[in-house]
Amino acid sequence: MVSLSFKTPAAIVDPSFLPKQWTWSNYFGSTGILNTSQFVRPLLNSIGIGIIATLIAVVLASMAAYAVARLRFPGKGVLIGMALLIAMFPAISILIFICVAIIAFVFIKGFGTAAPGTDIGKR
Repeated sequence: MVSLSFKTPAAIVDPSFLPKQWTWSNYFGSTGILNTSQFVRPLLNSIGIGIIATLIAVVLASMAAYAVARLRFPGKGVLIGMALLIAMFPAISILIFICVAIIAFVFIKGFGTAAPGTDIGKR
């Protein structure tokens, strides 16, 4: 995909991986993607929203971490233990259990309860 973006329109059908003639016109030319507002404006909006969301998350997490570190309250050890337990396992490892639960639900209850108004899975 990246190597195709540096090829000229005539060289796109060329089967070689690297372009024989490198061009930046797909990015900065008169019809380049960085010269159209249909790409640049949504890109800037996405970057802005990402920065704002990250700053909010960092500020809130910092305040929560300070409170957990400095204050004494019931369940503090359990809270820290759960946080460490969650951090020990990657999020993708939960996917197996989610798939098993969905498969068990479908085979036990059937699709009819999962999708009201359908006759799929009813016996």
